[in-house]
Amino acid sequence: MAPSVLRGPFKALRYGTEGVRDKSGIVVQDEVDAAELLGQGAGFSPSSVRNSFEGKSAIVAHDRALQARRSSLVEQFAMAAMAGNEEGKADARADIAKFNEKNPDRRILPMQLAQSVRMRTKRIEQAQDGVYLPSKRRDALEAGRFATGQ
Repeated sequence: MAPSVLRGPFKALRYGTEGVRDKSGIVVQDEVDAAELLGQGAGFSPSSVRNSFEGKSAIVAHDRALQARRSSLVEQFAMAAMAGNEEGKADARADIAKFNEKNPDRRILPMQLAQSVRMRTKRIEQAQDGVYLPSKRRDALEAGRFATGQ
């Protein structure tokens, strides 16, 4: 909450002693050279720091995109399986095979597909008033009773 004229020197001091950390405290860059520390002290963000944060951002974005694609493929298969759509299951399996080939460390295994179908079916069967809650947390359903008239 310091004025901007004081933030630069404080940041430069922090960068010089601790390195550059993100909001969660993870070290993004160990060292910042003297010229960049002087620049930060004057209020100019060091290019190596910006580059480190951009690199981190690219990694996180790529990871999220892969996770979203993986989840989408599992969902595609599960929806087809639950609907009894054999053609849809075959299409999903083909897309999953391509994904697995490109991303061997994030493979989608047949066991995971079966588990997804099983868990989705369970959630549908155990839903009450259009809401699924685990059995230990079903007491929260009382908060919505006004909408069902019960």
